[in-house]
Amino acid sequence: MVQVAFFVAGKYQGGDVLATRKEITESLLGQLRDRGLMDEHYRDLVADYVKYWAIARKLQTDINKRGCKVEKRDSRGQLQTVNNESIDQLLKVHSSMLRILEALGLSAPKGGGFGMDDEPL
Repeated sequence: MVQVAFFVAGKYQGGDVLATRKEITESLLGQLRDRGLMDEHYRDLVADYVKYWAIARKLQTDINKRGCKVEKRDSRGQLQTVNNESIDQLLKVHSSMLRILEALGLSAPKGGGFGMDDEPL
């Protein structure tokens, strides 16, 4: 079975990208089913996890597209270079995803498992 923690970045151990939310949901629910944890509470957490996974992918796409720094107009109309807000949001989403994995009784791999791009910033 595919290791759940690698889903955080939309990847599993082989490095292939999972194409659908359905595959993630089925994998998580299958692992919970194997452990006898099929209460509605657990299914709701899986649904939340999958929503966060989709959000994390969108945030990562934004970071890949616009970079770590973006130009933004301030209240006076002047252009300023600021940190891309998607970076902070991505960290918060990952934190929420980890809390969900913990609540489900699953753990991230020892290597981290977030699969962020290996390119230097």
